[in-house]
Amino acid sequence: MTIHNILYSAKDLEAKTRLCALFIDDIAAKQDIVLCPIMQSSYQFTSNICKHLTTTPQLDFYGVSRYADDNTEEELYLYKGAEQSLINNETVIVIDTLCSTGTTLDMVARLTKQLGAKKVYTISLLYRQFSSHKPDWYGWMISDESVYGYGLDTKNNYRTLPFIAYE
Repeated sequence: MTIHNILYSAKDLEAKTRLCALFIDDIAAKQDIVLCPIMQSSYQFTSNICKHLTTTPQLDFYGVSRYADDNTEEELYLYKGAEQSLINNETVIVIDTLCSTGTTLDMVARLTKQLGAKKVYTISLLYRQFSSHKPDWYGWMISDESVYGYGLDTKNNYRTLPFIAYE
């Protein structure tokens, strides 16, 4: 695949991560928080947010993947959950890079609440308007284009690009 169309440059992404860090710092000013990014797609986004935080939240990860049984229907698979003792009775911020249908963020937010979190916020850098879950903070609303880079992949390629591109 040749990269043709840059949707958001590294400079654009830097500006949004600073704004997201301000949102997180505002919450953290009132209470202790735990950041729970969804791997693998949100590693760059979360790392860049943390560079701009003035607070030092605790950190744990969720691992969520999609798999298809007999190549017909995709289902979510939780392969790594947050440590219950870390999030119990805490304010948790779940971070993802793309909220496309909302299924992943919704599932992880509900699971976090079931594990005893006092309050759950969701953050997504990119948000599709038709998503069933609206994040508490999002960077940009996008349409249906297929995006990759900055942690997002196409068949596990292009995650390490410092920008977001589309086909």
